[in-house]
Amino acid sequence: MMCCFETHRSRILATPWITLDVIRQLPDVLFTADISHWVVCCERLLNDPADDFSPFISRVHHIQARVGYDQGPQAPHPAAPEYAPALRFHQHIWQEIWQSQRTRGYTTTTMTPECGPDGYLHTLPFTNMPVADLWSLNVWTGQTEYEHFQHVMSDSGNKKELG
Repeated sequence: MMCCFETHRSRILATPWITLDVIRQLPDVLFTADISHWVVCCERLLNDPADDFSPFISRVHHIQARVGYDQGPQAPHPAAPEYAPALRFHQHIWQEIWQSQRTRGYTTTTMTPECGPDGYLHTLPFTNMPVADLWSLNVWTGQTEYEHFQHVMSDSGNKKELG
């Protein structure tokens, strides 16, 4: 049986730096990566050259695909041009995870599109009407990342299917 621990705000794995400390103490721990929580907790995309998360990336088993931004855990729609930098950042991390998994001998990788309503999906003031269709967000994320994965794996000369 395998046990993976999710990165999540308001939990012990809320920031990358605490997570790296956990890895130093428990080097065999595996993770479910939901980077959107780190982004909102740190209030920035974690793309500074000094940000080295390779010890974490090498321990990720599963990805929860939600695009966060510096002031929120979920972009209203990750395809919106105003969230393009956030989408590129998350895709870069996911790509690093896939490449690490390939290096570690994974023959299957898993990713869950995880756009959610529970305080994540933006709503209009006074009406509480969602600004986007939740099902469409998850379908878009799943299709986009499937294509992204196929592109990354075919570019590396080692094409694999998502499992």
